[in-house]
Amino acid sequence: MKSVVERAKIQSDKVTFIQADITKDWDFTTQKYDLVGFSLVIEHIENVEQIFQKVGEVTHAGSYLYIGELHPFKQYAGTKARFETEEGVQIVPCFNHNISDFTQAAKQFGFEIVEVNEYFDKNDKTNIPRILTLLFRKNNNDKLL
Repeated sequence: MKSVVERAKIQSDKVTFIQADITKDWDFTTQKYDLVGFSLVIEHIENVEQIFQKVGEVTHAGSYLYIGELHPFKQYAGTKARFETEEGVQIVPCFNHNISDFTQAAKQFGFEIVEVNEYFDKNDKTNIPRILTLLFRKNNNDKLL
């Protein structure tokens, strides 16, 4: 079921939102996908390779994988996802992943880097970047390497 925010942002029958535990079997997939995207998700997953393997299994040659995460540099400095509830501030468990963790896992499961970007608070590039985005494309060898 789409959240209210998702429905407000996307008005297309070509887009499907799926909520699932991506560390478990991907029984929610029914086909090969052209695009798989993760936004502020992978930093909460310990085993990055497992996710790349699963994405490799549900995509075909030429498909894209988009990852947008809290920049590892921010995590090294101690920044973590947090939110406020009635019980107080809740800190979400995070795992530090190096940029090379993403790129090596991608290569292992048949993806090549298309683009890497870093985004800074107030576009101030003298500070640590806040967000890292990675765009990968599955290579023409449609088998796991």
